[in-house]
Amino acid sequence: MVATSSCGDGTTQRSGENSETVSTTETEKTKSADEKAKWKYSERVDEMTDATSYFASITSENYTEFDFPYDNKLIYMTLTVRKQPRSGVDVYMSIPEGQFNPSYPSTKITARFGDEDPTSWTCSMPSDGSTEFLFIRDAANFVKKLKDANSLKIRAEFFQEGSHTFTFLTEGFEWEH
Repeated sequence: MVATSSCGDGTTQRSGENSETVSTTETEKTKSADEKAKWKYSERVDEMTDATSYFASITSENYTEFDFPYDNKLIYMTLTVRKQPRSGVDVYMSIPEGQFNPSYPSTKITARFGDEDPTSWTCSMPSDGSTEFLFIRDAANFVKKLKDANSLKIRAEFFQEGSHTFTFLTEGFEWEH
């Protein structure tokens, strides 16, 4: 049995034994809990320098739906840890549709690692000014806390959509870079 419930902050939480079903008005999407809870690891080699960049990414367990022009789209958040030879370790959040709501000179998000109290984290926008990404400023400390947590909740502000909270099952995160 699968249950879908609407959260007060605009996100939708799904729960079920072995699989999770998300129903919208016309489509049905199914993804097993094991499939969603796994970190995805990758490497990229720069063709010019032969330097390797490392990535670990995870997609949120829940989604939100934004108003026009993003109607009928399920919007998940992706959390990525990245190490590049030039810039070191970065942690960033991304959404495929919609926009984070940046504040200048910095933006704040709230993160809750496991059962710890929620904490505020300062973020910055990418250098190209795109609004689909937010970078955590204290990446080293964030990664350290991420290694010790089985779950993570991130609340962020979105342009004309208010705050939304995304949940990640972070157990099994390995980062040695």
